[in-house]
Amino acid sequence: MATANSDASDFTRRWEAVAKVVAPLAALTAIAYFVSWQRTMALYWEFGIDSSVLGFTTTDYLLRSVDVLTRVVPYGLLLISIVAFAFVFVLKQDLRGLAWTAIPVGFLLTIGAFIWDNSRYGAPFSNVFPSVIFTVGVLVGWLGLALLRRGEHLGFFGKSDFLTVTMSVAMGLLLFVGVMATAGHYARSLGRDQAKRIEQSVPQLPSVTLLSPIPLFDSWPSVDVTTVADEPPLFSHRNLKLLVHADGRYLVFPADQSPRDGVSVINGDTVQVTFEPGVSVDTQVWN
Repeated sequence: MATANSDASDFTRRWEAVAKVVAPLAALTAIAYFVSWQRTMALYWEFGIDSSVLGFTTTDYLLRSVDVLTRVVPYGLLLISIVAFAFVFVLKQDLRGLAWTAIPVGFLLTIGAFIWDNSRYGAPFSNVFPSVIFTVGVLVGWLGLALLRRGEHLGFFGKSDFLTVTMSVAMGLLLFVGVMATAGHYARSLGRDQAKRIEQSVPQLPSVTLLSPIPLFDSWPSVDVTTVADEPPLFSHRNLKLLVHADGRYLVFPADQSPRDGVSVINGDTVQVTFEPGVSVDTQVWN
């Protein structure tokens, strides 16, 4: 019996150790994917493009999230440190009486932010300020619950630890939702700013020449279309800029226009694409 209990205890400890590593990594991966997806969607939406046509994979989104995370993670770690310090400070002061203040205040902030966002903007988490208030409300409520658990002063909850653990899990999920909503707003703002930088840096984007069996871009008179061969027919299209190449598709537009004026999606299987030499690309445009 003792051996069985010992094995069960060892299994529990190992499971807890694995959970402590896997859970944060899973949350970070989800946030990285979500942030990259939101930024990409906002970026190409500025040019009237549905990002789903680009066919980006999960790996693409995770790789494109690195530059965003390098900006967010330092501030996130600083915020986590401040919150953790506040939690430890309050808990060490044995301020259990604040629990019954923190819980209703957190509840009111959370519900108030949700109602404000939904009534004013038509959908939950559609504006950054209610999202931040929602997240703060969850943290305040979680602090109140932590004060109750610390002193085993559970009030009308009785002595049931199961209920408080369930509430802690619920608070964690709500906090995750608030963080995702706030991160999404930040990512979309980055996408819109990135679109403005691209628009201001059109000369630095790669120039391309397309060879196709039929003439393209009839609605773009500034595109230089010449006949390269008669049999079989082959046409050259110059004076084009490349916005992005993804999933075998080329998104191009005239060099003398803004991508906001129109972008054409070209299937790479139907054309031959050559890049003109001597073009310097400012990588900061894409970061």
